[in-house]
Amino acid sequence: GAFSPVSPTRAAPLTLKSGSLPIDLSGAFLRVGPNPAFWPPQKRTHVFDGDGMVHTVRISGGEALYSCAFMETERWKIEQQLGVE
Repeated sequence: GAFSPVSPTRAAPLTLKSGSLPIDLSGAFLRVGPNPAFWPPQKRTHVFDGDGMVHTVRISGGEALYSCAFMETERWKIEQQLGVE
């Protein structure tokens, strides 16, 4: 579903549906949003709850790469050690 968790991903190439990226275009788009580390949720149910995840699209040399990773806060580290939220 739309609110299911996303697994961390490192440097996954993105494929264009049509056209091409200009070779001299470079930069990054970052998005920070909620992403539950444990599914299904045991106590939180609001869409804005969940652990923070940073999503990035990096563009360089006519190519785009997608990555995402959890923000490793102290709370996130403790939850990972305990295996529960």
